Amino acid sequence: MDAEIVALVTAGVGLVGALGGAVIGGAAAMRGARIGAETTARATEKQVREQALNEHEHWLREQRLQAYRALLVAFDEFAVATTQMSRMLNWPSTDADPIPVDIGAPANAVTSANVLIQMLGPEGVRAPAAELWERVYEAFHCLSRWRRAFIREDDDSAEQARAEWERVRKMGAVHIAFVQAATEAVANPEVVLGGVPPASEA
Repeated sequence: MDAEIVALVTAGVGLVGALGGAVIGGAAAMRGARIGAETTARATEKQVREQALNEHEHWLREQRLQAYRALLVAFDEFAVATTQMSRMLNWPSTDADPIPVDIGAPANAVTSANVLIQMLGPEGVRAPAAELWERVYEAFHCLSRWRRAFIREDDDSAEQARAEWERVRKMGAVHIAFVQAATEAVANPEVVLGGVPPASEA
């Protein structure tokens, strides 16, 4: 009888040990699986975030390039149109008709491109673009006044406008400043999502 009790107790202890080992092993396995899943989830989240950041940076860079290019093209068209108009306004009124020269369309195109640049940045390009736009519109209004005086044959007003045109027509410095700022921004794009660390620091 004693031997049977001993055998029974031994079997019970073995069963409890096996069950305890299974429970402990199962808990450890579950904990390991949870840690593995969390690690995978964090790695996936990091990868998705980095990919989204890279795609957004690429998109923003392309948008900026288009805006910079649009401003430069519009400015060139404006410069050509204003040169043509000023030459015609300098002719005798019987030989010139400045009305067909359209300086409004390229001036408006400069405005549209400048608005995009103010939205897209970066900060180092916004100010040169705004200054170039301001000089374009100063020249636009000056030539508009000159043309109106020319049509009215108001020689005094036309002469005042012509003298002002000689002052405002020189826009080379602001044009160069914008080109330099745009070139630097394209060559050295900054991280566009504020507060998001670079991939190497995440």
